[in-house]
Amino acid sequence: MGLCICCSGSNNTRICKEEEKQALLCFKEESKILRNWVDRADCCTEWEGVVCDNVTGHVIELHLSTFEDNLPRGKLSSCLLEVKQLRYLDLSGLNFSESHIPNFIGSFVNLQYIDLSSTSFEGIIPHQLGNLSQLHTLHLRDEALKADSLDWLSSLSNLKVLDLTFANLSMVHNWAEVINMLPSLRELYLTDCDISKLSHPLGHNKSSLQVLDLANNEFNTVIFRWIFNFDSLISLQLYDCGFLSPFPDDPWNLTSLRDLDISANQFHGHLPNSLWNLTFLSILYISENQFHGHLPNSLWNLTSLSDLDLSKNMFTGEIPKPIGKLNKLQRVNLYNNKLDGPLPENLGYSFPMLETLHIMDNMFEGIVTENHFVNLTMLGYLQASGNRLTLNVSLNWIPPFQLLVLYLSGWKLGPQFPTWLQYQHSIVELDISNAGIQSEVPSWFWRSFEFRFLNLSHNQLRGKIHSISVFKPFGEMPSSALVYLSSNQFNGPLPRISSHTTELDLSNNFFSEDVSNFLCQAQSVPYKLKILHLGGNRLFGEIPNCWMHWPQLKVINMGNNQLIGSIPNSIGLLDKLKSLDMHKNMLFGPIPPLLQNCTLLLKIDLGENGFTGKIPRWLGTKLLDLTIFRLRSNKFYGELPLEFCHLKSLRILDLSNNNLSGVIPWCLKNLTAMINEEAIQDGEFEMGYSFYAWGFGESAIVTTKGLEYEYYTIILLLFAGMDLSSNNFSGDIPIELANLVILRSLNLSRNNLTGNIPMEMGNMRFLESLDLSRNQLSGKIPSSFSSLSTLEVLDLSYNNLSGKIPSGTQLQGFNASCYVGNNLCGPPLLQSCSVDDGKIPKNENGGDDSSEVVDWFYVSMAIGFAVGFWAVCGSLFLVRSWRIVYFQFLDDKLKSFLVWAHALRV
Repeated sequence: MGLCICCSGSNNTRICKEEEKQALLCFKEESKILRNWVDRADCCTEWEGVVCDNVTGHVIELHLSTFEDNLPRGKLSSCLLEVKQLRYLDLSGLNFSESHIPNFIGSFVNLQYIDLSSTSFEGIIPHQLGNLSQLHTLHLRDEALKADSLDWLSSLSNLKVLDLTFANLSMVHNWAEVINMLPSLRELYLTDCDISKLSHPLGHNKSSLQVLDLANNEFNTVIFRWIFNFDSLISLQLYDCGFLSPFPDDPWNLTSLRDLDISANQFHGHLPNSLWNLTFLSILYISENQFHGHLPNSLWNLTSLSDLDLSKNMFTGEIPKPIGKLNKLQRVNLYNNKLDGPLPENLGYSFPMLETLHIMDNMFEGIVTENHFVNLTMLGYLQASGNRLTLNVSLNWIPPFQLLVLYLSGWKLGPQFPTWLQYQHSIVELDISNAGIQSEVPSWFWRSFEFRFLNLSHNQLRGKIHSISVFKPFGEMPSSALVYLSSNQFNGPLPRISSHTTELDLSNNFFSEDVSNFLCQAQSVPYKLKILHLGGNRLFGEIPNCWMHWPQLKVINMGNNQLIGSIPNSIGLLDKLKSLDMHKNMLFGPIPPLLQNCTLLLKIDLGENGFTGKIPRWLGTKLLDLTIFRLRSNKFYGELPLEFCHLKSLRILDLSNNNLSGVIPWCLKNLTAMINEEAIQDGEFEMGYSFYAWGFGESAIVTTKGLEYEYYTIILLLFAGMDLSSNNFSGDIPIELANLVILRSLNLSRNNLTGNIPMEMGNMRFLESLDLSRNQLSGKIPSSFSSLSTLEVLDLSYNNLSGKIPSGTQLQGFNASCYVGNNLCGPPLLQSCSVDDGKIPKNENGGDDSSEVVDWFYVSMAIGFAVGFWAVCGSLFLVRSWRIVYFQFLDDKLKSFLVWAHALRV
């Protein structure tokens, strides 16, 4: 039987049936199918996606798959039922408005192929699909679908391909038994189906099943042994199944296997020897496990391999020298292991088809020469950063390959800029950061490439950069062009950049110009830039009112420059802004009121400028996600508004060296991110703004332990600190401040605080630095301070504290200067403690340290003395007869003593 697939210019004279044409037009209208179907044209020969029988003229196939964005929502029209001979129906990617797959889908009794993947349907898969007895292929790949039963599958005796990827099967406990009832099944796809239990092994038709995909389910058990008995299997996908224990070394009957993926499980131990007998294996993925040991020489027995991924394990030792040539190997991924030694020099002769070599983050060392790359004419991806390798090639070396991606960060490439790059004409991703290059970048480099990713940071590169070309997207393809040139010696004006650039880091160089020249570049379209880091340069001038040209900005860092003036109001137009850093400039004026429109802000750093005014109340009502807030060394005054206590995400607060006054608000106890230890582990705080997970991350300047640090993303996950020093705060230290138990740094020094140090501060078990110096605090040092076992820096100097320094390894280990300017005694001070000096009472280690507490030991001793004295002396004084007897007794004893003394002399 012949088929007529519609295309203009076909010589097929068969005209489609009128009733079927009208049914298809009805279906198009109701289902919102974007096809150029018109009534005047023949549906068999001119309609896109329509296939007719070459003999009968009936429509038998509809290929309507599409994955276009913003498709109109229609409905799966029952008009299609009039196309009675339909055998093939592909609607994948269409956008249907019904919540469920309509039940009439089971009425297409002639259907042999149906694909409803990604069609926006949701809810229970209809059991009526079991009526399609002719069906041999069923695709229902959609995460919104779920099944309450799969018993209807048992009627599909002709089914060869079953794809329920992403459908929720958590309510179906007998799925394996049902699958075993499908005698013709060849391919089974159950990826990410919320399967966690297997009540019965898949044991049917061991000679027929060719594809088994159980990936992304959480079985949380040892691997199923019955899997190794499917001698017909060609593809086995067990990625991320929660399998535990060593991988079994049982004899495998998987003699036909070509594709094996057991990645992202918890297998450990050595690779099983049975693996090396799979001589037909073409694809082997075992990444993200805990396999260890050396790579065996028998690995090279797999002469059919084209793809090998051993990444993210714990393999050690050198790459074994190939015994045979793996002349089909195209992709090798050894990323993130502990492999060491030199790279095999005969890579090109052993792997002549190699296209991708990914060996990042190992411990390879030694010299790499041009001999390593001989014969690698197909190489397009070389990712080798994070090793201790040196590239030693001649100045006139012309590589045999044309790379698309080159990552050599951490290699020794310098001191000269690698001239062989001028022979690479296709590179779109280049990372040669931290490579010891100490020369000027040649002009040909900036003219030769359009980068999607460029990282030259942390070298000593010099020269001016006029413009940076980036890779331009095709059509509607999303673009992400990243340029990182930080920590070099580039000078001159800032380079012109393409409007397609999305991340730009030019920090810590010597760029020098009026910043308005860069921010107000004339462009016909708005910039797509999301990250702008110009910090640590020599930029000057006022910040122009040009932020409207940069509507996609998430990160602005212009800190540590020579900028003057105020922040312009157009900053309020950046509704995607998450991080604003303008520290260490010469800016002034108030915090711009329109900044409250930037409600996604996580970080504000305006420290070390000349900003003035009060801290606005709207900070606590509009910027509720604020996590880092630094206004250090400005001229802010007034009280800290109570609305500030609404900032429950605040983790780093630095308001030091201003003119703030009033009491420290007790409601700071509401800063729950400084209380809840689990909040530290919150993944959202990682603040990874970059397109790449390992790209640009957040940082914060923190003053703690008497020094200034810059903490980056990973450290920020562990740090919480508050610095209110060098202001005019008065009153007591609020007891509620001690609720901030995960603070690692607290500085309240150089204020006018009075009263006692709260006993509860001893509960702040994470404190590493505490500075309460130069206030007017009185009373004793709380004995609970002995529990601050993590404390590394303490300063209580120049207060009115008195009494003994509590005993404890930490407190006695600090320098005496931490306690000077008080009336304290005991180690580490030379002043010892007497009773009058405040000798520590018995309740020192656990009682209340208030000066008004009565020491009952001394009180009871005084009472006992008084009672005993008056019980004896008072009685003698009041009763005359007792006095006569008492003194007669003393007189007799005196005479006896004198007689005894006289006898001794004789």
